Amino acid sequence: MKTRIIPKIHADFFLFQHIKNKLDPGKTFFCAHAGPSMNPTLNSKDLLEIEPYREERPKTGDVILFRVPQKDYHIVHRITRICSRGIQTRGDNNSQTDPWYLQPVDICGRVITAHRGAAGRIIINGFMGRIIGLYCQLRRCALSSLTKTLRPVYRSLCASGFLRLFVPTPLHPRVVTFTSRTHSSHRLLLGKTIIGTYDHALQQWQIRHPYRLLINESILPTPR
Repeated sequence: MKTRIIPKIHADFFLFQHIKNKLDPGKTFFCAHAGPSMNPTLNSKDLLEIEPYREERPKTGDVILFRVPQKDYHIVHRITRICSRGIQTRGDNNSQTDPWYLQPVDICGRVITAHRGAAGRIIINGFMGRIIGLYCQLRRCALSSLTKTLRPVYRSLCASGFLRLFVPTPLHPRVVTFTSRTHSSHRLLLGKTIIGTYDHALQQWQIRHPYRLLINESILPTPR
């Protein structure tokens, strides 16, 4: 089976040179994924296996790779509705349906497998995909409500620094700098886990939840 590896670019975009005469029609190919819009179904840095539609037609619940109409980039989202105007999509982690209507010519294929390293997992499409999409929306709403309810308590715990007293010395946070030919990036590690990055544009550390509970941000260095 012929395959084509497509490297990641950024956000929910894909470096996918979709020139039909350069791709073998009907052949399975791969695409790199990034961004949070399909969490938890897909994760950043997943390598997606895409199967073009042949005899079948797209179905509600399918996770598809498509070209955004009148734009020059591609996105992976789930089909939420098929009507006379076209095909509507939405990311599993997004609150709103995408503002466009897709036509069959815009769709490159459906995601059948997501790979992370040597491990791979099957992506459910069709009717069961609709159920999974609904579950993801309910999960997002529940987490959002829970976050709003617990936010005052969370902020108080962060300010108090109480939980930092229980962090063992080997797990004390440290800053690691990664360099390349063009730029440097700074990561905050807790043990072997990356818990934050330094945003040079905002000139501040961006720390993942719930790790703020364990970090005294006032003593973190300011990378140059």
